[in-house]
Amino acid sequence: MIHNPEPDNRYRSCETPLIATDDILTDRGIIVRAPLGQKSAWDDGHGEIFKEIGRVTVDATGLVELWPYLGLGADEMAALRGFGIDALEQAPTRVGGWDQGTCTTRGLFWWCAMSVPVMTDAECDTIFRSTPQFHVDQDRAFFATYADDGATDQFGSAA
Repeated sequence: MIHNPEPDNRYRSCETPLIATDDILTDRGIIVRAPLGQKSAWDDGHGEIFKEIGRVTVDATGLVELWPYLGLGADEMAALRGFGIDALEQAPTRVGGWDQGTCTTRGLFWWCAMSVPVMTDAECDTIFRSTPQFHVDQDRAFFATYADDGATDQFGSAA
């Protein structure tokens, strides 16, 4: 797994995502939340285009949660599951592309916006180039939902 150092290191990409099913996630205690947010495309500054497909969070207890964006295909969801398994196996760090946040209801947590390469020109037509304000708005909505715990919006829960 690699992370994109430009424009910031919160974006990560995975050339070959780990294969993980919902059963594997459940067995490992990973929670998949209801879809929230929109996919967006970004350029890595070296001619590669990636699409952000969701977020992964790890709280202070080690709970891993996947927050897919709306409209993910099967391959994109499989990649997000793989990122979740990776978060269990490799503790989040800033060097690894993770960011830290805190909220009054859930405390300290690590989070990362996850991306995969755009594979075809047709895919470019189905996602959009985002503006900085788009990410500010999407971040705001995500953190509000995270703070609310999303407890009623989960599926594939290990609970």
